[in-house]
Amino acid sequence: MEVEIISREIIMPAAFQRNHHHYQHQKTFQLSLLDIYASETYSPFILFYNTKKDQRSNNENAISSLKLSLSKTLARFPMLAGRIKGNFVHYCSSNNGALFVEASVKTSMADFLRTPNLQFLADLIPFPDLVLKQPLETAVQVAAQVNFFSCGTGIALGFSFLHKMIDGATMSAFIKTWAASNEGTLDKLACGSYKASSSLFPAREISSNYNDLVFPETALLVAQPKHCSVRRFVFDAMAVSNLKVRAKSQSVSNPTSVEAVTCFIWKYAMKATSTCKSLVNFGWDKPIWIATGAKSNESSMLRNIIFLMDRTSDEGIEAWITLDDETMNLLENDCKFLKFASPNPRITLD
Repeated sequence: MEVEIISREIIMPAAFQRNHHHYQHQKTFQLSLLDIYASETYSPFILFYNTKKDQRSNNENAISSLKLSLSKTLARFPMLAGRIKGNFVHYCSSNNGALFVEASVKTSMADFLRTPNLQFLADLIPFPDLVLKQPLETAVQVAAQVNFFSCGTGIALGFSFLHKMIDGATMSAFIKTWAASNEGTLDKLACGSYKASSSLFPAREISSNYNDLVFPETALLVAQPKHCSVRRFVFDAMAVSNLKVRAKSQSVSNPTSVEAVTCFIWKYAMKATSTCKSLVNFGWDKPIWIATGAKSNESSMLRNIIFLMDRTSDEGIEAWITLDDETMNLLENDCKFLKFASPNPRITLD
């Protein structure tokens, strides 16, 4: 799959664009303890939309609208437009902003989704290498890539969020706010606030043995790189229902779908060694598929990761699993595991 980058641009917060003479002195914000020791990695996320009708003549208007609404969204999340230096976020300065990329995909979305090649997903996000490759103080915290498929009816919005300060809840709030802004309903949403985390978890020195705690073999970020694999497994509604029955116990009489699937994957992943249904509407109805954009890497420090996401088509769950090759080979050939999990099935446009 060929992806051509059309343009790359830094989008500044709307408030700064209007009042740049008021922001001659940048502001700083103390990171919380949790943020200071968070990994310097990008979290990938992709939303696939089927517009149902050819949008190629409207691409330019769509790009203009997305840029304007992104600028307004950054004004509500000013710290996410800033740059992280040391233990502080520096924002409200002239070098602030988010990266906005426009790209053209030389295939139809239907052809791509018929048998999704997970390796190509990395081409749809701004930063395919999840581990930060540049100095932290120059890195953008938010990056978005708008991908137009050649069919004219397929659009994929790829995101890279710097995990240093942006957790799952913040990522979700930002995307929903951007979508609302693009739809003209921004006033219904609140602004982002980070003061609580900084006050509840103030910055402080911690044990010099910190690396021993975060770099065990089962951690997310490991010290010794290995060749890792990313696989997508789908648990359909019937499989999830059966797993919930199996997961019942005296202490948990009614396990949730996430609890049941998490326990199941953990059981078999250990033997071998959360995003909910999205209503994010940018004007093209709800996404037909949500992907992480992660890729297999010849020498990755990121592994032992499981993303669970509700399927948009039914009550099933998608699990995106990153393990070292040896462990992944055992997992994806485990008959008991595959009785419930379907490896990378096709995605339909309906």
